[in-house]
Amino acid sequence: MEKTIKDFKKKICFISGPISNDPAYSWKFERASCFLKSLSINPVNPAKFGNSIQSDGVDFDHDGWLTVDKALLALCDCVLVLEGFSTSKGSMAEIEYAESIGLPVFYWEDFKPTV
Repeated sequence: MEKTIKDFKKKICFISGPISNDPAYSWKFERASCFLKSLSINPVNPAKFGNSIQSDGVDFDHDGWLTVDKALLALCDCVLVLEGFSTSKGSMAEIEYAESIGLPVFYWEDFKPTV
């Protein structure tokens, strides 16, 4: 039987989505984080993590951020992909990597939560 996102209660879920060209990215990632928490799923929000690192004066190029994201993905149990992912080189790479290591990938548009 195929797993649903609700099967990942008390597990860790990486949030993937466009950041670079989306001025509302922080809000979208936080909305997804709240949605996951409402299901008792522990979110990994790379937008929040990235903002924290950058506030300390550290910034990576695209490949550097992808290396960080892959390390985080390796610690997660599933992935929630936000809308607009298909236009994001980083998000597409995260999805490809997640699938290559056997993580289930779920898509925000399949839920349409009101959080």
